[in-house]
This record gives sequence, C-alpha cells and structure tokens, in this order.
Amino acid sequence: MSNPDPKAQLRMNVIMRVLSGEISATQGAEELGVSRKTYYEWENRAISSLHRTLSDRQPGRPEKEFNPYVEELESKVKDLTRQVLMLEQEREIRDILQGELRHAFEELDTPLEEQKKSTRPRSAKDKKRQKKKKRR
Repeated sequence: MSNPDPKAQLRMNVIMRVLSGEISATQGAEELGVSRKTYYEWENRAISSLHRTLSDRQPGRPEKEFNPYVEELESKVKDLTRQVLMLEQEREIRDILQGELRHAFEELDTPLEEQKKSTRPRSAKDKKRQKKKKRR
C-alpha cells in the first residue's frame, strides 16, 4: 500500500486484532475512541470491502457502458473531421486551379513574340531545330 491514511491504518490494525481474537470488540472500540456500534459498522464495511475485492471478476476489460450522448458526440466528431478534411482538399485544389488560371492569363497578356522567346524546346530535336532557325 502506498501512503495509507494513518486513521484507516489504525482502524484496520484494530479490526484485524479483534478478528484474530487478540482483543475484544469492546477493547477495539475503546482503542479507537468510538462506540461498539460504530466499531461493528467499520468492521462490517471492512469485511464487505475485502469480500468485494477478493471476488472473482470477468477476465479482460470491463464492458464499455453505452452512453447515447457520448455515442452521438463521437459520431458528430467523426463527421466534422471528415468535413474538415474535404474542405482542406477543396482549398488545395482551388489554389492549384487559381494558380494555373493566373499563369494562363499571364501568357495571354504577353505578346506572341515574347511567348516564342520564353518557350524552351522540350526535346533534343527541338533544340537542334531552334539552332538552325537562329542561323538563318
């Protein structure tokens, strides 16, 4: 036991001495400074607790108590989490599309000659063709 209550410890010791026959219930009540009736109440509580503690229990975790309010809240949290994820994905897609549209409109605003200069060849053949065009 870790740091038991000193009063509880004393009561337990007296009750154990009475139950073992070392002292009488009257003497135990006197040591504790209570009536015999109060002593017997404590003794009965102690024995009941001991019995309850030593009774066999179902193995494993105890069954989870069903609480409709908690179940409803957990369901709402799952739904809201799903909605938040969908909204974040929508925002990412919207940002990507807006960036693409901005880029497309910027290309439309630039003159055709500048677009040709800024476009780079994509393959080695395109590079060779561009070099030939420059030589002419």
